[in-house]
Amino acid sequence: MSRPRALSAAVLAAAVLFAAPGARAAETPPAAPEPSAPEGLFIDRVEVNVVNLEVFVVDRDGRRVTDLGRDDFELRVDGRPVEIANFYASRGAAAGEEAEAAFLPGAAVAGAAGAPAVAPSDPDELRERRLNLMVYVDHTFLRPGNRRRVLDHLREFLATGLDEHTWVMLVGYDGAVHVDAPLTRDRETLRAGLDALGGHAGGPGPLTIDRVIHVLQNTPTDAATGERLGLDQILTSFMAQEEAKLRLSVHALAESLALFAGLPGRKAVLHVSDGLPAEVMQAAQAMFATDSSPVAGLRQGERRLYDELVRHAQAHQIALYPMDARGSGSEPLAGADVAMRFDPAGPVITTAELTAMETLNRQEPLIEMAAATGGTAVLDTFDFDRALDAISADFESFYSLGFAAPDNGDGHRHAIDVRVTRPGLRVRHREAYVDKPLVERVRDRTTSFLHLGMESNPMGVELALGEPERDGRRWIVPLLVRVPAAGVTLLPDAEARRGRLHFFLVVRDDRGRVSKLTHLPHPLTVPLDQAAPDESDLGLGIHLEVRPGSWTVAVGVWDEIGGGESYVRERVEIVEPEPPPRRGRHSR
Repeated sequence: MSRPRALSAAVLAAAVLFAAPGARAAETPPAAPEPSAPEGLFIDRVEVNVVNLEVFVVDRDGRRVTDLGRDDFELRVDGRPVEIANFYASRGAAAGEEAEAAFLPGAAVAGAAGAPAVAPSDPDELRERRLNLMVYVDHTFLRPGNRRRVLDHLREFLATGLDEHTWVMLVGYDGAVHVDAPLTRDRETLRAGLDALGGHAGGPGPLTIDRVIHVLQNTPTDAATGERLGLDQILTSFMAQEEAKLRLSVHALAESLALFAGLPGRKAVLHVSDGLPAEVMQAAQAMFATDSSPVAGLRQGERRLYDELVRHAQAHQIALYPMDARGSGSEPLAGADVAMRFDPAGPVITTAELTAMETLNRQEPLIEMAAATGGTAVLDTFDFDRALDAISADFESFYSLGFAAPDNGDGHRHAIDVRVTRPGLRVRHREAYVDKPLVERVRDRTTSFLHLGMESNPMGVELALGEPERDGRRWIVPLLVRVPAAGVTLLPDAEARRGRLHFFLVVRDDRGRVSKLTHLPHPLTVPLDQAAPDESDLGLGIHLEVRPGSWTVAVGVWDEIGGGESYVRERVEIVEPEPPPRRGRHSR
């Protein structure tokens, strides 16, 4: 999913054309500012971003509570009370018929004390209830044996533990991101994808504290003071190597989360690893009585990476379910010594303390990722079947609270707090959301639909490719985006009917490399004395610059005034002609 150089300038030129006479539009593509009303046009319209929040409730004994209604919940955003506009209760397998009925148009599920639950009323709302699940395996922080054990359990889980509303995608990371199974419900495709996941090269797992200590114990000491020479440099070097590895891993996961950014419905990621490093040098620093400011700075860098990852998940409304594939983690570290002193000035450290430090080091990021996004972390267990059953219960039994974001697409992160009025219950949900402007949501959907091979075209948009022309080592491909004028909203002012279309363009090659997304907003103007172009097409002419090969171009079209959206794709095939055979000196 890296950006190919061949696509760094995918759009060379663009112009909007009206097929109907008298209509005008921008002749050259302007910059892409935030969307606003076309000049001279006042739009009395409020854009509402409805946020759906999944909430899980258990009693003191950890049993799921499924009989709550809308009035049992209190919702606050940034400390301010917010009205729950939409409410839905999915009551899990125990109430399968009831939950299924709620997906039918016009159906409703009774809540506590007869309070009606808001149920989907059309196919679009049904689509919002679907679950998109990504199984993400980080091979760089996962030993092959642990991966093999978890994949064996995942085979059964994906074959029998998910209902027909769940779509699954399998992704692996081994220094590059590999989609081993596209988003699908087909069990055979998932079985083949699991085989592909098991075929990747495993890694050594995260840097362990006992490995660091082993190196430090063998560093030379100053004969006079007893201090170990070059300790800070060794710690800094270790930390820099691990931080670089972690940065690549976190960025790859963030890119993978973006695949789900524009999808409708609920979204979750099951993240499989041997744990991730968090402040791995803190224990070593304490043991050796050192205070290295470079190491402290690198530790802060780790923390920023995890915070960034959590923000990505919250922005895309994705729940993270990290799984520690090591199992119970009961193996003691640093041999069988009962107590150790690594430095004359340092404390005595027992094996149990060292083991606890190691476990906390690897599991702390997993716990924080799950808590911040509304998921749960699978830790300290070899009973992965039971853990996966608990995750499946999350997917089937939950409350959905829908509310209108009060900040009107400001692009900022906002804290969420949900409480229940019934005493003795515990609530879990993601801690925040990002109030994306609508233009960013359309961008997300364009990219997601490209990667996942999806289309949605209520506006009837069509793509037409022209004849490619060679330009040096690259090829120029004309692309015409046709939009039926009848589906575009134009509002009148004193002089003309005006509107605005936004075009979003992104290209991917068959190796998964993706261009930068291009956004082209275009104002539309039809003079009042001209007939509206209801039976004509609006067209965007684009020149794509690509190299020989196979490409997929995705185009998103958004009618800013009317709110219509369409997402379409087209394949581009450029075959380099065979060079003519060379004539030898003796050929005739």
